[in-house]
Amino acid sequence: MTASANGARPAGEGPPVEETACYVFGIVPAGTRLPDDLLGLDGEPVRLVERGGVAAIVGGIAPRGPLGARDELLAHEDVVAAAAEAEVILPFRFGAVVTADDAVAQELLAPHHAWFADVLSDLRGRREFVVTGDYREEAVLREIMTERPEVADLRAEIGDLPVEASYGERIQLGEAVVRALDDKRAVDTDTLLAALEPHTVAAALRDPSGEAAAANVAFLVADDDRPSFEDAVDALGERWADRVSLRLLGPLAPYDFVPILEEV
Repeated sequence: MTASANGARPAGEGPPVEETACYVFGIVPAGTRLPDDLLGLDGEPVRLVERGGVAAIVGGIAPRGPLGARDELLAHEDVVAAAAEAEVILPFRFGAVVTADDAVAQELLAPHHAWFADVLSDLRGRREFVVTGDYREEAVLREIMTERPEVADLRAEIGDLPVEASYGERIQLGEAVVRALDDKRAVDTDTLLAALEPHTVAAALRDPSGEAAAANVAFLVADDDRPSFEDAVDALGERWADRVSLRLLGPLAPYDFVPILEEV
């Protein structure tokens, strides 16, 4: 049916309805209470779709191209963080979109609700923390020059030579320093694991956050062990104070400890 000549819609036709999909933030136990004012992408209220004792946190999302805008990423993180404060959560990575609530219930929750329930049970009472460290530049360079005389000799050989006259040697020096940093990072990551793992349930190595990274490790920590874990981080931070700037992030949703979804 077409609109009339004056632009009015024929009787019985309403305004065009914009289709929406469901953005999925994660899985929580059924009956979880979320903050009343919690909003997802597009400023839409979030809600629960429940099935078999578990629930998906979802929100409406208008049709669009690929996701990834800063406000979309922040909205995702805000919802997951708020849910993690309220209850144990199995967080989804950014960008999970399903066609509708029925599809969430029938295609996601129905075939996997027992597996979701088992994972949530394993994660209950446990939080993720991330420990990162960056080398203090002058301190780590002194260590490298002391531990690797050949690097110190090459640095001295270059001295104040013009860049044009020592370009190759400077490349060689830079590569030698990078190799030394890689080796030190491996040793320091092992040291960090030895100091902190006794206070944790599990650990997951993460990619270095940059060339100056000394360590980047996620830990799953039981709530009862959190005080001893934080004390151990403080002790290592004091021990490394002159050479590494150590940081503790968390508690966080356990992204690094979500197993791969089992197919049925």
